Amino acid sequence: QWEHTILVTQNSYEVLTVSDKSPPPPAFVN
Repeated sequence: QWEHTILVTQNSYEVLTVSDKSPPPPAFVN
């Protein structure tokens, strides 16, 4: 089961992916 959290800022999108089997890797997309 995957949980996707997307934070929208003024200039960028912050995508956080959390897995049960993996540590949460933050992906920063401009």
